[in-house]
Amino acid sequence: MENRRKPAPTAATLDINCDCKETMIDYLKNAFPTQQMHVFATSDGSLRSEPMRDEAGNMVECAEALATRDALIEELCAMPPVPAGTHIIWSEIMENRRKPAPTAATLDINCDCKEAV
Repeated sequence: MENRRKPAPTAATLDINCDCKETMIDYLKNAFPTQQMHVFATSDGSLRSEPMRDEAGNMVECAEALATRDALIEELCAMPPVPAGTHIIWSEIMENRRKPAPTAATLDINCDCKEAV
């Protein structure tokens, strides 16, 4: 009796984008307040607001809020990409590798150490 395992399927390349801009764009698309509000006075004279609805009961969206949201998304898309922290660290490491190693003459070492007895 043989105990053979099936070979694992080849891993598919995942298209994962962990960009900060994509997260902000998704946030603006889904959470930016675009509902038109209806302001009314209560019986005691205080002002209240509630979401405005059309005749069919659907929420009414504010055209000005939609335009503001779309302008923010367009401005965000026009910004240059922000490098991730690992790219910054890696570029710093590579920059330090390009510098020549310090020589004994350029090091200013002051050692007042005494040997322990």
